Amino acid sequence: MKTAWLVVLACFIGVSISIAPAYLTVLGLFLKPMAAETGFSRTTLSLAPSLMAFVAAICSPFVGQMIDRWGARRVAAIGVVLLPLGLLAHAMLGTSLPWFMVLAVLMGFTAAVACPLPYIGALPQWFERNLGLAIALSMTGIGFGEIVLPKLAAWLIDSGGWRWAWAMLAGTIFVVGALNVAFLFRDNPSFQARKANSGDQAAGGMTWQEAIRTPVFWLLGAAVCLVAQVGVGVMIHIVPMLTDRGMSAAAAANAVAVLGVGSLLGRLATGYALDRLNVALVGGVLFSLQGLGMLVLWYGAGGLVPHIAVFFVGLAVGAETDIIPFVTRRKFGLGQFGRIYGLIYGMFSIGPVLGPLFMGQGFDAFGSYAIVLLAFSASSFLAAACVALAGLLPVHRTAEPQGHPNTSIVKGVP
Repeated sequence: MKTAWLVVLACFIGVSISIAPAYLTVLGLFLKPMAAETGFSRTTLSLAPSLMAFVAAICSPFVGQMIDRWGARRVAAIGVVLLPLGLLAHAMLGTSLPWFMVLAVLMGFTAAVACPLPYIGALPQWFERNLGLAIALSMTGIGFGEIVLPKLAAWLIDSGGWRWAWAMLAGTIFVVGALNVAFLFRDNPSFQARKANSGDQAAGGMTWQEAIRTPVFWLLGAAVCLVAQVGVGVMIHIVPMLTDRGMSAAAAANAVAVLGVGSLLGRLATGYALDRLNVALVGGVLFSLQGLGMLVLWYGAGGLVPHIAVFFVGLAVGAETDIIPFVTRRKFGLGQFGRIYGLIYGMFSIGPVLGPLFMGQGFDAFGSYAIVLLAFSASSFLAAACVALAGLLPVHRTAEPQGHPNTSIVKGVP
């Protein structure tokens, strides 16, 4: 039991220095100084996250296969090396636009392994009864990283400039990540030994080929893609949206913080609830709240009302990161968990590519965000229906290797 919770701590640390906190969250701090020195426009520099997310979405299923074949720890170790190298490459960025685009593509390959996928992918080996709580506690590391790393990056930029800041950030992440993988993070040795001796079916569950033929797989993938699309689109455009309505820049910026708080609470509440309630109820309610939040933003009320709306969005964003591995484990088993999780994570990763694009194009075409907000509300309610069906529909699967589904994977593990 002690080892299992130490793995949760390792997952918390790992996701706190993963691609989202260590790159996406801090990138905005670097845009102005990088644009001033390299000559790239902010629009050009902003293309990097979208291109990176697109490449990562394509690569995620292959990373899941690597986890099944090599174990989560080895895949996490690859990310621990590649992410600092990618950040260090930004410190050496010149004025060549083609090289910058190549770097964005390489960061996409990096993002596929330096993300929560290998860390969260290890938890079902260790937990059954408390899996939801373990995932939730681990995923709060993203929020921790999004608080700490931007402050560190800002201090480094002020201290030695943006190139120095990228280099020092890379070094910090490498040291923390390497120590974490070396001493804390690990696969379940009993599970890995049984799988090595008897193959995937020793762990029970479905193959990825069987999984993709089930409605549950596609319903879950569609739900999380739609929610991510809305969440990231709102996250990026909420400040200009609210300032267009006359809200001060400071008050609009507070909305981003409220969204972050909602995301953190959403992860914790969802993890606790999933261990006790059906995912159809948990996901259906929280994804519906996001749809309600979109309607509130569309209506255009002022004061604290927009902050309540983005809080609902944050709850859904936090919930989906818990729901993906939980439902994957419950519905499809452990035999090829990594591959199936990677496929669904790939569909989830398409959302952040599309959401900001739809928001921007909608505003440019209609002069406001109103039409997109209505569309996002509809897609959120559709996501709620999809995840509810995914939670209620049964799948035909190979029996678990031992014991009742509510027993531990290894004796003594929670």
